[in-house]
Amino acid sequence: MSNSTHGVERAVHGALDYGELERLNLRPWEVLDFSVNANPYGPSPRVREAVANAAIDRYPDRECLELRRAIIDYEVAAGSLPLGSIVCGNGAAELIWAIARAYLKPGLKTAIIGPTFGEYRVASLTAGATVVEFQAQATEGFQLDIAAVTACIRREQPSLVWLCNPNNPTGTWLGRQDVLELAETCQRTGAMFVVDEAYCCADEPLMPTSRRATTLSSSAAK
Repeated sequence: MSNSTHGVERAVHGALDYGELERLNLRPWEVLDFSVNANPYGPSPRVREAVANAAIDRYPDRECLELRRAIIDYEVAAGSLPLGSIVCGNGAAELIWAIARAYLKPGLKTAIIGPTFGEYRVASLTAGATVVEFQAQATEGFQLDIAAVTACIRREQPSLVWLCNPNNPTGTWLGRQDVLELAETCQRTGAMFVVDEAYCCADEPLMPTSRRATTLSSSAAK
């Protein structure tokens, strides 16, 4: 398999490389894998029950109607989002690529707040966009200087801004006020603001409903 996508290097992910394990004569259960956010206890009994009762004798609903209604009821019950505002995908990575294909193209610029999940960069470059990256510093514990980030957005004028919150792989997390400040800056500059909350375990979404904000939320690994 090629390590590039249209000339762009693939993002490097965690998880076991079974080819590498075979070359090293190791078995998966002999390795403790700390490179992914996985549950060592396995799925809950309720998940096992749901999987066991799933209808596998027919194709699933391509519109994901039941799932989207459940997401609205559970995640944004206090809001008034229409059903059409929810899009489902096979993990956050598929949605990241779908967003890049839909909203980026040659001549447009996108901003990444890093260091962060590598898929944003690869998907953006593959779509033909120019990528600028604001780098948090290890000497500061990778904590973001929000004033510096908003200044960068105003200066670079990107069409789309990616934020992973909580961030992968640094584990840093921005509170509601910081996220709102970034959202307001993006709105003023006309940028779409994509917030990836795949690792968020909060009970309520940080982002309010906005015509220029897109939130990715996932209960599964990317």
